[in-house]
Amino acid sequence: RSVSQACSCDLVVLKNGNMLRVEVRTSYRSKEGRLWYNSGNVRADVVAAVLPDTIIYEPPLGEFAVSSLSGESKSKDED
Repeated sequence: RSVSQACSCDLVVLKNGNMLRVEVRTSYRSKEGRLWYNSGNVRADVVAAVLPDTIIYEPPLGEFAVSSLSGESKSKDED
């Protein structure tokens, strides 16, 4: 958790020279299944929408999650 409410994000992920700022928000699903969270004043690169049973990243982490966060890096020859 960030120490100051004035911080631009809650978490910073830094791996292999790549930085990603993450804002963590408590989230809910509407009866129609739509994801809802307070999106006001988000200055981070990604929102981690926390639900009771999962975390949804918006926008999806995509390649950053695979190559940087998991610790597995893919060489260009493996494509």
